[in-house]
Amino acid sequence: MYKRGAGIAAYLEEHPEIKEYVILDDCRFDFQSYPKLWERLLLTEGIEHARFAAGTPAVETMVFLNYVKLF
Repeated sequence: MYKRGAGIAAYLEEHPEIKEYVILDDCRFDFQSYPKLWERLLLTEGIEHARFAAGTPAVETMVFLNYVKLF
């Protein structure tokens, strides 16, 4: 299985200046193993059909999705 979540987690650890982010992907990969990534994941089938992966998404994820729906 591809460890996309592990790669993103490592990148964020190397770049502590990144405080807010949203992940867009059409697959779950290993994101659920990383709670901070999971709550920032929007599962997509095209951005117009994006949905939260987590039952309790991060605030920036909710704001991003609301913003995208304006267009």
